[in-house]
Amino acid sequence: MKTLPLWITLSLWFSAAAFGLAQERRAPQDPDALLERAEELWAEGSFALALEVYQDLSSAPLDDDQERWVAFRVADCRWRSAASTQNADPSSVELAHTELEALTAGRERVEQRDRVWAEARESLADLHWDRQASANWGMAQGHYQAALDWWAGSGEIDLARKRYLSIVWRMASPVWYQPHWGYGSYGNRIEPSILRNAVTIAQDAADVDRAHYLLGLSYFHRGRDPRVAARLTEAFGHVVERGRASEWYDDALLYLGRYQEESGSASRDENGNWQWTPDYAGAVQTYRKFLQDFSKGESRHWDDVRRRLENITRTTLGLSVSRFFLPESEIQYRLDWRNASRIELALHPVDLTRDVQLNGRATTEWLEAIQLGRREAVRSWTHATEDTGEHVPGFAQLTLDEKLPLGAYVLEARAAGESRRALVLVSDLVLTLKDSGREHLVWVCDARSGEPVADAELRLWHHYRDKGKDLNGASVGRTGADGIARFESEIPSYRGDYFLAAKVGERQGFVAYYSYTNTRPELGWKVYAQTDRPAYRPGDLVQWKYTVRAQGPEGYLTPAGARLRWEILDPRGTKQAEGEGELNSFGTLWGNLETSADLTLGEYRVQFWRSEDNRHVGAATLFRLEEYKAPEFEVTVLVPEDPETSRPRLFRLGEEVTFDLEATYYFGAPVAGADVEVFVYQRPFHRTWTKSREFPWFYTPSTSPWWGGQGQQVSHQTLETDAAGRASVTIETPFELHQDYEYTIEARVVDASRREILASETVRVTRQEYSVHLEPQRAIHRPGTAVEVDVRAEDANGNPVEATGTMEVTRRQWIEVWRDPAGRKVHGQELRDLKQAGSFPPSVDLPFRPWSLEFQGYETEVVARGELTTGTDGRGRWSFTPDRDGSYQIAWRSVDGQGEAIDAQAHVFVADEESRELGYMPGGIEILVDQDTLAVGETASILLAAPASGRWVLFTVEAEDLLQHQVVRLDGTVKLIALPIDQAHVPNVYLG
Repeated sequence: MKTLPLWITLSLWFSAAAFGLAQERRAPQDPDALLERAEELWAEGSFALALEVYQDLSSAPLDDDQERWVAFRVADCRWRSAASTQNADPSSVELAHTELEALTAGRERVEQRDRVWAEARESLADLHWDRQASANWGMAQGHYQAALDWWAGSGEIDLARKRYLSIVWRMASPVWYQPHWGYGSYGNRIEPSILRNAVTIAQDAADVDRAHYLLGLSYFHRGRDPRVAARLTEAFGHVVERGRASEWYDDALLYLGRYQEESGSASRDENGNWQWTPDYAGAVQTYRKFLQDFSKGESRHWDDVRRRLENITRTTLGLSVSRFFLPESEIQYRLDWRNASRIELALHPVDLTRDVQLNGRATTEWLEAIQLGRREAVRSWTHATEDTGEHVPGFAQLTLDEKLPLGAYVLEARAAGESRRALVLVSDLVLTLKDSGREHLVWVCDARSGEPVADAELRLWHHYRDKGKDLNGASVGRTGADGIARFESEIPSYRGDYFLAAKVGERQGFVAYYSYTNTRPELGWKVYAQTDRPAYRPGDLVQWKYTVRAQGPEGYLTPAGARLRWEILDPRGTKQAEGEGELNSFGTLWGNLETSADLTLGEYRVQFWRSEDNRHVGAATLFRLEEYKAPEFEVTVLVPEDPETSRPRLFRLGEEVTFDLEATYYFGAPVAGADVEVFVYQRPFHRTWTKSREFPWFYTPSTSPWWGGQGQQVSHQTLETDAAGRASVTIETPFELHQDYEYTIEARVVDASRREILASETVRVTRQEYSVHLEPQRAIHRPGTAVEVDVRAEDANGNPVEATGTMEVTRRQWIEVWRDPAGRKVHGQELRDLKQAGSFPPSVDLPFRPWSLEFQGYETEVVARGELTTGTDGRGRWSFTPDRDGSYQIAWRSVDGQGEAIDAQAHVFVADEESRELGYMPGGIEILVDQDTLAVGETASILLAAPASGRWVLFTVEAEDLLQHQVVRLDGTVKLIALPIDQAHVPNVYLG
């Protein structure tokens, strides 16, 4: 007999089966028989076939209970069959969700709830949780809880037991769950009360084990809770007693050991608070039992358990010195250990400029690179840890018995074959380093006085990788009279990590750091892609254009004549078009793309490569392909207007804000009776001012986004439009004294084509009618020259305001008054002399009382006052002429129509090359720049300010890879520097 190929045989079999099912459905059958057949299909997971039978049953003569059950099964099969496909139809899932919600609605009382209600709640839970496209535990758990409660009260004991447990297992492990993720990876924390019920009702040994294991995990993930410690041990202990007979034996051993290792037992301290003592010995016993009962490959936890056992039982050692020490300081260090009874310590003197020899090692390993065998230890001693052998970690904060002389020392600790090192540095040197790419600038100064240190011996180690090899370079140098030394790079790309050591006599210092500055950058390309419109229908012609610019050392270049290769990818990543072309003299390339009905809808992207070296130079979203249907109507949110100005009305805190919503057909008629969903969002409103500039487009916007998004939703309403297509919504604003708000009203309507039409508007609710901003023309002025301040008055919507206010200029002087141990007041020049002389306040031995600060703050002197009225454009200008140097505050004050005070301040500095004190107290060293933008050829005025006089300052200027510097000593607390601008500069300052 001739046999047919297998694929033909299978095809015929499936066709026959489908034909048979169709014939079966066409033949008149008893509804009970059809219902029985549908239930069989549902039970075997054939949800699409079951759906067809249930839909046929919908028109059959059924009683009320049967109709309700079939309606439930139709909804349940609808979403399950859709979800089982690769591209689930979201409309089917949404429809099923609506149908299931309808089956559970209106049954608030317990006695109204039937099995269909419970099954529908369970199906809703599965729709949210067991469907991988959703996996939303937050939406599912309430539905699961409702279904569990219903089955818990059911009189059908055997069925209820089966259904209750099946829900619990699905809650813990949905169909998309992978075992290696671990229980609770997606937040599915099942309440212990549910799992205790599962333990109680489970009869099969496998179910009992699983319920106990999940109960133990539930307790484990509650964290340290002394109320559940014993219950956790009991739950896992049940599974452990069952041994290899339980599927969950290895899991229970792992988590029992982890609980012993990480939490252990709880007891109360002397204050009644709970404290935890990890049971490391118990964890070791549990982990060893695991490794005795399982071989590698028999459990996915084997490697984890072995690692945990090794971490507990091996000897560990830690040594740290948290800081450096000035001469005559007490030397402190810390030891950490585990499974070590004695620790041997030794202190070796080292020369950081000579003893660090990297030889192919990274500079991060400089401490390990020191050969301690070359130098004898100056001290050796032993620390007894009193370790009990129970694997408990220990530590000790220790102090050397004697103070150490100036120098660098390596402290080494050894125990059971383990060794650790730490640097003990006794020095008064400070190293500051600047990296410009082509060179390193090093500044060495005294830690106490800030005075530059000359003739310091320096060695700079550099580690980098080149062609897969670890390489080192070393350079030596000495500081000049200003404490400065420079190291030029001999490597094209100044990339890698560095170790710099300095030595002057016995004084030593070091700095380790990483740097990356490419001194030979390739041209960076920017490709600007655009189409004639953002979206197209299938069949439309897409017209595109690419414009290319290259970033070079001299700015942007046009790479005319360069060849560019491109690919256009559809939303699935499939290549739909490609090509290559030569850029014209404007750096531009263009072309067309024909679309068709069989192309995938969605977002199309383009990728670019340089043809000469196949280097990827960019990617962009090019267009969207959409089946578009114009909406039939539009929705508008109408912001209330001020009838006098026709501008959006200004609202004050505490007022009600009423918006009108208008829905209109595009042919002009109102949309009456339309359902409009309205959301209202509230977020803080902070007024920001953009500096007035000649070319504002050149600067990055000064306003920073508020990361709260739209803000907090404060209202959600469903309204219906009246005969005129209008509806109103009212917002009650809070009466808040210290915060303005911004409200966003968002209206949503779904048209007949199921397309959502969205409209939104924003209104601001403030404490004041307007705000004022003061903007000095310059930040630094010379005595005797006019200070000009621009004044801007605007409301919350940015509209100009005519306002009249009082302008007041005050000269500010920072004042401090101290009392010495004798109770005498010290201030003025005497106080400045004491601060310049050394550390302040001076230390005082007992029984004398220490120095105390009695007052600090600014004293003010009014130097100018007047009245100013802004024009119709909301702008005005105020000027005054200071006759002496100092720190000046310019203030505006006015009162709005509601009696609210409106204040604004600005600050300027008046100084020249002879200025030493301005009465200004910075938080630290500060750079005060006259203007942030100047033309090439102009001179920038830069004021350096320090909190105390007599300080040494390193002032550096960076421009491209050029690094300039000055080391100056401040005779007072400020110094004015004139900086010629020959290219873009970034000033930096460091205080010695």
